[in-house]
Amino acid sequence: MSTYTRPNKASINQNVAKGLLAYVYASMGQSDKNIMARDLADEVINSGEFTMMNQDEVTGGFTQLSTPGWMWGFDLTVANDLGLVSWHGFMDYYSYSYQAVGNFRGIDDGLYAKINDNDIRKQQFGAPASGGTVAVGESPLIPIGKFYNAARTPFSQNPMTDDYVYMRVTEMYLLSAELSAVEGDDTAARTRLKQVLANRYDDAADYAYVDGLSGQDLVDEIVFNTKIEFLAEGKSYLLMKRRKLTNTRGSIHLNRAGESFAYDDPRLTFEVPQRELTDNPNITEGNK
Repeated sequence: MSTYTRPNKASINQNVAKGLLAYVYASMGQSDKNIMARDLADEVINSGEFTMMNQDEVTGGFTQLSTPGWMWGFDLTVANDLGLVSWHGFMDYYSYSYQAVGNFRGIDDGLYAKINDNDIRKQQFGAPASGGTVAVGESPLIPIGKFYNAARTPFSQNPMTDDYVYMRVTEMYLLSAELSAVEGDDTAARTRLKQVLANRYDDAADYAYVDGLSGQDLVDEIVFNTKIEFLAEGKSYLLMKRRKLTNTRGSIHLNRAGESFAYDDPRLTFEVPQRELTDNPNITEGNK
């Protein structure tokens, strides 16, 4: 794909393909594949095609495919005729949405409590307040300061024209940091993590603690930042699988509050449909 020029970000180009391949290698749990995944992530970063979302952008609504930090997404228009059954219909309080009628989807309260008060990402979650403002940190901790229509009027967006984001360049920074830490390159891991945190804090003193982290403590910190950076962007499932995590649900959840789930819990893995098992000769008892 080195000579391919995509018409827009709805298409996949070489950097997006590298990002997808990096996730595949990272899922294999092998040292040589970790290095390959890390190197691919670094290639995407070093290409200069994308710039990391800054503080204004990560609290600016996540609505525009043109955002420089978005690698891949979709430009929604009225012609797509998307309504309630859509991403914004599930997540944006200010769209014609489930959030607006009280079917809330928010951050785990235990995870939220761990976010530093000076971290801009803490301002992404809370409850609606007067004049379209955010009551930061208030229940139900929905992403009302992260995903929102610019009108900030409940039920105002219908049909949906705010865009979809599928991949961001910040993913490559944190994936590179994670795999460097896993492979014992603490210096490279700290550098990548601090590049992200420099865009999430005003004062470098707030993330100076990273210089004192190493080994598993450093891996854990990168995992934590991956969870909060990409909350509700569909990245935590693969993170849980590749790092073999056990997650405990906080008290805020409507279902299964306080329950713990291991990465290999069968309830967290989609089963292959019976028709596929029956008809695909390449699926055997040894590999299904």
